[in-house]
Amino acid sequence: MIRRVHGIDRHKSYSTIAVLNREGQEVEFIVRCTDLKEYIKCLDGEDAVILEASSGSFYWADRIESRGAVYYVIDPHKFRIIKDSWNKSDKQDGVPRRIPFLWVKVPRWQLPVQPSSEECM
Repeated sequence: MIRRVHGIDRHKSYSTIAVLNREGQEVEFIVRCTDLKEYIKCLDGEDAVILEASSGSFYWADRIESRGAVYYVIDPHKFRIIKDSWNKSDKQDGVPRRIPFLWVKVPRWQLPVQPSSEECM
C-alpha cells in the first residue's frame, strides 16, 4: 500500500523533492537534494515517486523500481502547474502588473467604455 508520494523535480546539479502523505498533506520538502542516489536508497514498497519526463528520467525510474517503490513518469505538457512555471522569471516578477482591460456594457446605443481603476475595485 502506498503511504507516501514523492514529487521530484530534477535539475542539473540538484533535485527539489516534495513528499506528501496519504491525506495529501506535505510532510517533507527538500529544497536542494544533491545526492539523489542516496535519497532513492531510503525508498521502499510504501512509496510512489513522480518524475517529469526528461533526459535521464528512465535511468532514475529503474533505480526507484529496484527499491520496490512505484514510479510514474509524467508528460510536463499535460500538467498546467509545470507549464505555467516555464515562463516564470525574476525579470517578470519585478514588473508591475497592468490592470486588465475590462469592458463595461452600457445601453445598446452606446459604445463599451473602459472603467477607471476605482470602478474595477
